[in-house]
Amino acid sequence: MDIRGFEQILTSRAAAAALAQLPAAVVQQLEIYYQLLAKWNRSINLTSLPLEPLAAETLDRLLIEPLVAAAHLSRWLDAKDPHESRWLDVGSGGGSPAVPLRLVRPQGTLVLVESKARKAAFLREVVRELRLERTEVETERFEVMMKRHRPAHKADLVTMRAVRLDELLASAVHDELSSSGLLLVFASNTAQPEPPNGFGLAHQVGLTDPSASRLFAFQHTSDVPRGTSQTG
Repeated sequence: MDIRGFEQILTSRAAAAALAQLPAAVVQQLEIYYQLLAKWNRSINLTSLPLEPLAAETLDRLLIEPLVAAAHLSRWLDAKDPHESRWLDVGSGGGSPAVPLRLVRPQGTLVLVESKARKAAFLREVVRELRLERTEVETERFEVMMKRHRPAHKADLVTMRAVRLDELLASAVHDELSSSGLLLVFASNTAQPEPPNGFGLAHQVGLTDPSASRLFAFQHTSDVPRGTSQTG
């Protein structure tokens, strides 16, 4: 698919999701990311979604949903200095939602955490090809990484999709996230995930299809009483 065909499909799906027009540079970077994903997916399983040809469902899930989420982040984290923020993406796999989010939210530092070596190699190529600054890849389980290295500043944002948030992982995220930070969980069905221990639901929004895809934002229960919810 050439850039013109990709841009037409992307523009159409973005309009359907009520997104503002994307800058040309972002569209070009998203197309490069998609081409890399399609190439690598032929040899390693980065996503089960159809990439060749690119289906509307695939584009919505991998690209549009993170862009919709980005439109809410500036409001949810409005008290933070975006240039000094620290962001961790857990189980980064094929790079979504973190890579599309990064393209429209380049401030601060981002660590992509992926325990599988071949997927981590793909992510490093994406970082290199897209010239993503202050972005690094760690080939390790998140819980192990946190035990090995405790940074001076806690994270303001943790994102994840298709990752089992068991008690051990939830505890590690809770320890690493600042008290005013957010844990964002991208969910592909209508079932509301139970807030993990130590967290309460702060926000939830519909993404490309509100009936099938939602974003849940959790905060420490010391800041948000467990079980509370604010939509929008």
